[in-house]
Order: sequence, then structure tokens, then C-alpha cells
Amino acid sequence: MRLRVIASVLAGCSALWLNIPAFAYGSFAFPGHGNKPDWIRACKCADQGVALAAQKKYKEALEFYDKANAIYPTAMTYYDRANTLFALKRLKESIESHKRAIEIAPEFWQPYCNIGDIYRINGAQLSKTNEAVKAGT
Repeated sequence: MRLRVIASVLAGCSALWLNIPAFAYGSFAFPGHGNKPDWIRACKCADQGVALAAQKKYKEALEFYDKANAIYPTAMTYYDRANTLFALKRLKESIESHKRAIEIAPEFWQPYCNIGDIYRINGAQLSKTNEAVKAGT
């Protein structure tokens, strides 16, 4: 089993997020419910997404994360998806994917930290976006 480290690509962000594939992450092993072959297929799709994200092919990576979540949603896949959206500077979507990871696995602490980092680093940008949406622009 391998570990992979993906650094945030946004300028000024010093956060280093440790990403571990769902099938290798202790509490994210097969959860014991649902269809195990589906879970395995989803993990393979998620791994393809991780490989593409490592090559900075973020849009293609998102397609594989979405396929994986359609087959068998996991907190780890939503977490990887959120980090990819963050790399694309799609901050609101990143936060939503982190929230979905938390819904699936509330004990998974990294999404909480990443949401905090997004607001800490990009709070002003998110506020401007919210104001523009409210104003209808």
C-alpha cells in the first residue's frame, strides 16, 4: 500500500494534505455494507482520479471521482474530489465535497481542517462571491 502526499497548489497556501487511498486507510476499508465488488470498482476509479490529479489533470480527475461516488460513495473519494476542486479554485464546491465526506464519516478529521484552511486563506474571496451572488451578478 502506498501513501501519497499532494501539496495545495493555491499560491500562498502552506497546507500539506496527506491523502491515502480509501482501500488503504484504516477506518475506510470496506465498510461491511453494500456491494463489495462495487466498492472495489469505485476504489479503482478513485485511484485513477488520484493519478490524474497528481499529473495536474484536475478536470479529468473529477470525472473519475464522480464515477467512483456514483458507484459507491466514500468519504475518501469526496475528500480527494474536494482537494481537486480546491486546486481548480472552485472553493464553494470544494467545501461542499468536504461536507459530504464529513456526512459519510464524521470521525474523518481532515475535511474539517481543510474547510477551515479554505476560509482562513480565501475568506475574503468567498465573501465577495457571496455578495455577488446576492446582488445577482
